[in-house]
Amino acid sequence: VSNSVSGVVAEGVEIEKALLPAGVTYLVVTHDGTSAEGGSYELTCSKASVGLVKFKSASFTATEGSEFATLTLSRTGTEGAVRAKYWTVAGTAQPGEEYVPVTEGVVSWANGDKADKTVKIRLIPDLNAAWAASNLYFNVQLGQVDEYDLATGEYLALFGQATAKVTIKEATAAKP
Repeated sequence: VSNSVSGVVAEGVEIEKALLPAGVTYLVVTHDGTSAEGGSYELTCSKASVGLVKFKSASFTATEGSEFATLTLSRTGTEGAVRAKYWTVAGTAQPGEEYVPVTEGVVSWANGDKADKTVKIRLIPDLNAAWAASNLYFNVQLGQVDEYDLATGEYLALFGQATAKVTIKEATAAKP
């Protein structure tokens, strides 16, 4: 018996240990454990509809002097648990100078959970505020987690808006 999963043949592989992304239709063939001649097989067709994980906006703004830049993520489906990782990417705002870089954070939704989630990126106070400073920005990206557990009902996420621009709105210092 062969199981075709997204074009990859997985012969003799337990389907519960295979990596199946959400939104993909797959067939599961199970056997009752008796002999091949007298046993019975069951064929199940399933499609995980976890929906999309995405930033609620393509851009977010934080005011200089704020402790964090807060970004909101949403999920459109509810089937299965889903996790997504996020990380920061430098723009005109330099990591370690204007914000604390994130190499890998994780956002999670449980089975049935459709509530918005927030991600907070710590901002670093500007100790050399200029009178006419310009706004700076960095990006936050979403991606797949490195491991997930289909046996517990967790699926790989599908993404909508996967990059968000965070602008740090500079406060203008009063001239002495």
